[in-house]
Amino acid sequence: MKLLPVKHSQMLIAFSLATLLALSGCDDKQTDTATQLRTQEPKTQPPNKAQQAAETEAAREIKWEELIPAEYSPDAIMEKYGDEISQMQDGSSEANKLMKKITAELEQAPVNEAIDKQFIKMPGYIAPLSTTEEGLISEFLLVPYFGACIHVPPPPVNQTVMVSTAAGEGIKMETAYAPIWVIGEITLQGKDTDIGKAGYSIAEAQIERYEMPPPPQPEEEQVFNEETADNS
Repeated sequence: MKLLPVKHSQMLIAFSLATLLALSGCDDKQTDTATQLRTQEPKTQPPNKAQQAAETEAAREIKWEELIPAEYSPDAIMEKYGDEISQMQDGSSEANKLMKKITAELEQAPVNEAIDKQFIKMPGYIAPLSTTEEGLISEFLLVPYFGACIHVPPPPVNQTVMVSTAAGEGIKMETAYAPIWVIGEITLQGKDTDIGKAGYSIAEAQIERYEMPPPPQPEEEQVFNEETADNS
């Protein structure tokens, strides 16, 4: 599972729940939402490129941790259910009940009011909701890890953002698995969707490709390269 920068405790919840249940965090009837749902959108002109570049430059880059209020600690959920999780058998009825119980608590996670209406830029993966007539994904949930609402439990509501793209900013279906940058004004307007609940929204969002950082170079190779450079 690929991960983007996210608070350790949130990743711990995702991994622990994923090992508990190898089942969808969403309704089986909704896993192909992106290919079934079509929306009628007006044919409008793409945004001015110069204005778009200026807005992108002005956006403040944030991390997923900033969506979590300082006073809220998701560690309490793992502490509360840790013993039960360790004793559960994958796929059992007890595990399914516990899964629903934990998910209900995650959906009550508070949002961070301090970031309301800020113009931000943040990375993430998408869980498609709807497409244009041309087959471009125009609405989706932005989440911190790949596969949310497909094969693993959904992230907490304060780690899910409802995104509607600006005209000309739709995402091709064949690239839906790749991480992206989302740029726009984030608000506290939450939304319930067929595949999950979002605590935040970004409308008229701009989309950019996210380049994964290169892996750190091994120390031995670094030393070798330094010696090579000295001898050249």
